[in-house]
Amino acid sequence: MTMVVAVLCLALAAGACASDAPTTELADDPADVTVPGPAPTAPTTQPGQGLSDSGNALLDELDAIGDTTDLCSVLTGEAFTTLLSEDVDVTSLVTSPAGITQLFVLVDSTFEQLVVIAPPEVQPAMQTIRDVWRRVAALNAGGVDAEQRTAEILAEPQVIAANQSLITWATLNCSPVNDLLGGT
Repeated sequence: MTMVVAVLCLALAAGACASDAPTTELADDPADVTVPGPAPTAPTTQPGQGLSDSGNALLDELDAIGDTTDLCSVLTGEAFTTLLSEDVDVTSLVTSPAGITQLFVLVDSTFEQLVVIAPPEVQPAMQTIRDVWRRVAALNAGGVDAEQRTAEILAEPQVIAANQSLITWATLNCSPVNDLLGGT
């Protein structure tokens, strides 16, 4: 019976669409009228616009990672040390949607670079961490459950394993990483 109803609905819908009546294009469609200027969330054409001074400094530090080929130098480098320090107020890095766009694009390319330069033994962990960044970045930050969903993503077993794998590798292979992680 449900199959007959479904076929009947499809036949009616197809019949309604198959009309021989001529169509007319509107001479003036108000939906086509836009306000001149850039879209409100379009990336700015001027570097640094939409970011605080500390946001611009962080972008410069992250941008420098693009030229790096050694994962240890990144993990012990200034960009992550600054980001993890109490000197950076992450709530004031971005001052406009254009700043958010700049930050997301650069952080995404930074994670891509980390996957590329990661030694084979930690490349799967770096790929997982990059994927976590993308999943968290795709969340609606204003959503009621964004904080809970982020916590759930970060608590997933593969994410915990990837973080632990990277920390273990860095501890064994990057001499100053102990200072960064608070070890001896």
